[in-house]
Amino acid sequence: MTSFLSDLRYALRQLRKAPGFTITAVLTLALGIGISGAMFTVVDGVLLRPLPVPHPSEIVSLGQSDDGNQIGSSSLPNVQDWRAQSKSFKDIAWYTQAFFNMKKPDGSVDFSINEQTSRNFFSMLQITPRLGRTFLPDDAHGDHGNVVVLSYFVWSNYFGSDTAILGKNVQLGDATYTVIGVMPPHFYIPINDDGPVVWTLLVHSPAMTRDYSFLRVIGRLRPGINVAAAKSELSGLQANISRQYASMNLAKQVGVQDYRETQIGSVRSALLTLQGAVLLVWLIACANVAGLLLTRLSGRRREIAVRAALGAGRQRIVRQFLTESLLLSAASGAIGLGIAEGCLALLHHAILANLTRSRGVALNWHVVLLLVGLSILSAIIFGAAPAFQAASANPQEALHQGTLAAGSGLGQIRLRNMLIVGELALSLVLLFSAGLLLRTLYALRTVDLGFNQHNLIDAQFFPLNGFTLPKKARPTMETLYVPLLVRARQLAGVESADLTVGAPLSANVHMDDDFNVIGSPLIKGHTAFTAVTPGIFRTLRIRLVQGRFFNDQDIKGSPSVGVVNQAFVHAVFPGKNPLDQRLSLDDDPKDKTIYNDVRIVGVVGNVPEGNVGQATMPEVYINLNQVPPDDSFTAISSLAMELVIRTRQQPQTLIPSVRRIFSEVAPGVSVNSIQTYQEKIDGELGSQTLAARLLWMFAIVAVLISAAGLYGLLSYSVSQRTREIGVRIALGAQRENILRVVLRQASRLLLAGIAIGLLCAFFLGRFVRSFLYGVDQHDGATLIVVALLLGCVGLLAAYIPARRASRIEPTEALRME
Repeated sequence: MTSFLSDLRYALRQLRKAPGFTITAVLTLALGIGISGAMFTVVDGVLLRPLPVPHPSEIVSLGQSDDGNQIGSSSLPNVQDWRAQSKSFKDIAWYTQAFFNMKKPDGSVDFSINEQTSRNFFSMLQITPRLGRTFLPDDAHGDHGNVVVLSYFVWSNYFGSDTAILGKNVQLGDATYTVIGVMPPHFYIPINDDGPVVWTLLVHSPAMTRDYSFLRVIGRLRPGINVAAAKSELSGLQANISRQYASMNLAKQVGVQDYRETQIGSVRSALLTLQGAVLLVWLIACANVAGLLLTRLSGRRREIAVRAALGAGRQRIVRQFLTESLLLSAASGAIGLGIAEGCLALLHHAILANLTRSRGVALNWHVVLLLVGLSILSAIIFGAAPAFQAASANPQEALHQGTLAAGSGLGQIRLRNMLIVGELALSLVLLFSAGLLLRTLYALRTVDLGFNQHNLIDAQFFPLNGFTLPKKARPTMETLYVPLLVRARQLAGVESADLTVGAPLSANVHMDDDFNVIGSPLIKGHTAFTAVTPGIFRTLRIRLVQGRFFNDQDIKGSPSVGVVNQAFVHAVFPGKNPLDQRLSLDDDPKDKTIYNDVRIVGVVGNVPEGNVGQATMPEVYINLNQVPPDDSFTAISSLAMELVIRTRQQPQTLIPSVRRIFSEVAPGVSVNSIQTYQEKIDGELGSQTLAARLLWMFAIVAVLISAAGLYGLLSYSVSQRTREIGVRIALGAQRENILRVVLRQASRLLLAGIAIGLLCAFFLGRFVRSFLYGVDQHDGATLIVVALLLGCVGLLAAYIPARRASRIEPTEALRME
């Protein structure tokens, strides 16, 4: 212990004597450790943190499936049979979503998501509320009244954390509910994030038949039962159900997956790729500090030789250098903690907007332990080589010659060169990956969307939960949609306004179903279908390819007409004329519905329903003006609707007016969002934008660290050769030649690093392949650009010491020794 304290005091004195070296080394390593800590915080919060329920590994998602892999929605009778007959599960629960305005104590209303669940939902999860209780078996609509459980977000933001909230009434839409409980913070099941969420009981109705699939299902496995066994058992049960009800054409299998995977699977690979990029930055920082220590080692050759001559053994010298490394890394870790906090603060908004389960992501003891571990590991990595180099020096030769032994000097130079080459290679890999993501982002932003997104406002709202309300309460064109359109079109600066069930790029508002071509029983398929008001194609400026749009003659009582997109024509009528073909979008031809017999009157260009760059589905557009109030399609359209407005001025300036229209015309309607289409597209590309920005940030940090390392190496080389350069200039060497000599040395290192980096980038391209769009993983143009960029930065870093070498005065250089 005494020996260690002695080493520690000596190390502190040595680091104080070289403030420039100490500050550079600490800040370089702190960047690597801090950025690694920030990224690990996100990975820990999103990927590693367990579900906030007891025994989270037992929770799985399940649902009807055509192939046993995809998990779809399920019907209530099927789920009830699974729950009654399955031996693999402790319990099975179900839920669906509805959307309402919730009235606050001050009288204002705000949007909320209503998770309508089975009574056993919370008991299956074994979760304890923060306040009150959850649902009981005898809770029901009727004797006990409507009951609701509030999320922590709603309780704290809407009701001011009122501890006396239990037993009070709240209004959701037109119904009044009694609050029975408040959930703990960050309980994100099933919404996958904190937010304006409430839980109510699902009201069963005769409409919930076995062939009506709308429920999401989760379950808790029994101990010792794995996902494969549960999937096999449920698929067997579902196969029996499908045979028993063969006329309903039910799914024959059930998909089962770990619940966490269903929630985070889409971001796992992206986060792990970014974490890998951060680790490269950390390795580059460690290599840079190792190079600095090796450079400093050459200046301490006499000190080491004297210590060795006085009896210090190799083990003691190694321990001394490792103690200095540990001090540097400890200081770097402490500063890195602050850098990690700063990075999280800068990225906070972007993380919340683009990553699921990201609320509550903050530095915790996991991250602190990681930073401590990284600090210790960093000390070992960057301190080991200089320590052993110092211990291997020959004290007699060092004292006699004033230099380290020749072999040791060459060994140090080679090791420093290798470290610089490695840093440059890793930096190029990061630059190349970031370049590919930027090319992808550019391709996505310039892809033809099939409509004009400029000067457009999109307002998504939920008229009513049509499946649980009587037909007389459903909104109609006359009671809601027409007044809304009239007011919107009267706004100053509005060119046109129309309604659609699922506007372009609205992946969360999407309907699809089976269809067949009437008169051609062999032609069947699956299609998306969208209900619109007649002017939607002109408002969105979607191209007419063939036939006509909807017109004023397409009204209630007239023959049903539809417009299809080009993807539908290519899939269903390749090489044929689709006009006047008749479609049935209903499985049962006996149903009296508007989409039982639809004549195709027009073909329009493809417009993406989901994400930017996603393949367009075959789609059929139906005219809302032809839908009768009692048609089943009215119930579907009342679930979600979007008002699309084209403006003659900046669309942001009209958003307050649009919001005011909703409050005046439809005060009970839940408005989810009102935004410009450019904001909507930016939101669609949010995760790609975040990944590209992060990777570029990491790449720039890596390049700057590598450039600093190259600068330090060349500066040291120039200082060591000052006398030699002075002699050369005294003997007539041109200063331009001296400049070229130093730059030639830098160029060799740059070329080696770039060559190795290009080779690594070529083979590592497959790790980013899944994130790319419109660009090849081995894109040559990107490789060339990032190689030139790294080369230019490296040469700029090398030019400063090269220029200093060319300006050495011979008389001063010769007087140095």
